[in-house]
Amino acid sequence: MSETPKNLSTQVGMQAGLLGAVLSVVWFLLLQSLQLGTNSALSWFGILITIGILVWALSDFKKKNNGYMSFGQGMSTAFITLLISSFLSTAYTMLHFGVIDPGALDLIFEQTQQQLEERGNISDTEIDATISLMRKWTLPTMAVTGVLGGLLFGGIIAVIITAILKKDDPEKVF
Repeated sequence: MSETPKNLSTQVGMQAGLLGAVLSVVWFLLLQSLQLGTNSALSWFGILITIGILVWALSDFKKKNNGYMSFGQGMSTAFITLLISSFLSTAYTMLHFGVIDPGALDLIFEQTQQQLEERGNISDTEIDATISLMRKWTLPTMAVTGVLGGLLFGGIIAVIITAILKKDDPEKVF
């Protein structure tokens, strides 16, 4: 008995989401170990991971579904992929900064303070207030923006990739 497209979306999305989370965590750990976590140019590489995972997931769905994938099936698969990947990688990031290596956040705060001081247009009081707010809100903000940001930005990428890869089954009448 072959799988229904809905079950296939779930299966492929969960596998791809787990792989995406693992790759994201490995990339995160690499950046942290090299103390490059605040390098915005390198952090953009994470988008390439998302693109690669989505292309792989949607191609895998299509292959397992006899070469066909409607736009809705592609978006469903992509949403599950992004939800799993965003949730797991965000959970690890919070665990890392909150429990495994809370000192890593101090390095980020110091680098941010140094960048603000180098600008020269912000007073020491404003810098101290900014860093104080960052210390208070970093982990809670990370939880929300990690998952929602992954879904939003990943969703935009998913629409484009799904539109490119979709191939409707001519035997299905709507």
